[in-house]
Amino acid sequence: MNVFRVTHSKSPPPINQQITFLYTNDLATSTEFYEDKLGLKLWLDQGNCRIYTVTGSRYLGLCQRNESATKEDAVRTGIIFTIATSGL
Repeated sequence: MNVFRVTHSKSPPPINQQITFLYTNDLATSTEFYEDKLGLKLWLDQGNCRIYTVTGSRYLGLCQRNESATKEDAVRTGIIFTIATSGL
């Protein structure tokens, strides 16, 4: 068994933004819930994906699931967690 030790010669880069993307079968209904019920403000509308400010530089993206996706695709498709940094 190989064991690798990760050592950092310098501090990790600062995280500037974080976005979690969730897939939905009904973007309009999800949009209504997150805007009207939770009060999230739209930060960026990309058409089939809408990104909302959660707090500061933390965001939630809601993306329309591809209509041609199969049931198996839906089960495998989870979330996309994105961290943005200017340090890399």
